[in-house]
This record gives sequence, C-alpha cells and structure tokens, in this order.
Amino acid sequence: MTLTKLKAHTNAILTGDVKLPDNTVYIPLLMQALEEIANRVDCLALITKSSDARVLRVIADGLYIRKPKEPRLDTDKIDIDEELMYAVSNFIASYISQVRPQHFEAIAEGIMLSYELKILETETEEC
Repeated sequence: MTLTKLKAHTNAILTGDVKLPDNTVYIPLLMQALEEIANRVDCLALITKSSDARVLRVIADGLYIRKPKEPRLDTDKIDIDEELMYAVSNFIASYISQVRPQHFEAIAEGIMLSYELKILETETEEC
C-alpha cells in the first residue's frame, strides 16, 4: 500500500472525528506505528539476516527485525507486511482521535493478533 492509500484509509476511519494532519505530523506518527508493530510482531517483510541493517530487535540467532524505512513521497510503498497495513492506519488514528482512541487501538491490536496466529499456523503446518 502506498502512503497516499494509507492516508486515505486513515482519513476515512477518522470521519466525524478529527482532520488528518499534514505529512510533517502524519509521517512521524506513521513511523511510530510501524516501529510499535515491528517491536511486537515478527513482520516477515522486515526480517533480515544482516546485522548491518538498522536492527530494531533480534528474533533468533542470526535473524533480526530491521527498522521500517520512512516513506519520502506519497507514491512510496509502506515498508511492512500488507496484512498489517490496517493495523498501522488504526494505530495512527488512535494517536490523534479525540473521540475513539481506544476503539482504534483495539482494532489494531486485533489485526496484529490475527497476523501472529496466521504466522504460527503456517509454521505449525510446515513442521
């Protein structure tokens, strides 16, 4: 998903709440959401064997979760698994909502849980 599409989704879920901030505010919130997710979930798109990468955390011997890359343009693709994009959007909404911050955070948490269960099921099936 591109930055443009992510902003459109975040704007849509915030309808009747607050106005979406400009990129000078939105992108730091996006990076906060991406790192929050990457710290809690083993995002497949962020796994690397390179310890030279901007490592966020170690997940196993020789495997790391790297920091997501910051988008520069509205056409840039967001650096996280596609299945987690709505969690990103809901976390951002939870940071700025004046009406339903807990609602958006709960949705993001649910999306992350579903993603983790899916990954665990896949790993279990492979064993």
